[in-house]
Amino acid sequence: MQKSLQISKDTPESRFLQVATIDESGVPQNRTLVFRSLDADSAVLSVISDLRTPKIAELRGDPRASICWYFTRSREQFRFACSTTILVHGIDGVDLTSQWKALSAQGKKQFLWGEPKTRRVDDGPLQATVQDNSSPAPHFCQINFHVVEVDYLNLKANPQYRELHQLQDGQWSSVSVIP
Repeated sequence: MQKSLQISKDTPESRFLQVATIDESGVPQNRTLVFRSLDADSAVLSVISDLRTPKIAELRGDPRASICWYFTRSREQFRFACSTTILVHGIDGVDLTSQWKALSAQGKKQFLWGEPKTRRVDDGPLQATVQDNSSPAPHFCQINFHVVEVDYLNLKANPQYRELHQLQDGQWSSVSVIP
């Protein structure tokens, strides 16, 4: 994974991954999120989000998620089965100040426009509801995806190459399989 990220670091689309959750009706929901960090030692991928989005309610109802991430330059696909935790600034000693400060001014404004999926008042430009964006918005959060299974597929190889990895009792097991 780290090698794929390194190879693709100059490719903007390599920062986008697809995350699937299950809503309260049992219907799969999928969306694209921006990758923020990887802790390879603990197999945790992190993204940021807004506590008011449906995905947060979905993950609180069922903390399991699936991620699909494709790297165009290396033609590799990673599919991850994950459990999740949601970190909120100021709750249980969590400090997300560095994640907030890493956002561009425009990125911060997106958290200050109003509640996601609510009706727009007019067709004009969205306006921040708060002008001081020096500290994290109260609904700013980080989602940690704790990877427990990896399905790796290399489409560049001829023949294609596929591996399955599974975490059990703190140990990873791997097997090469037919693509």
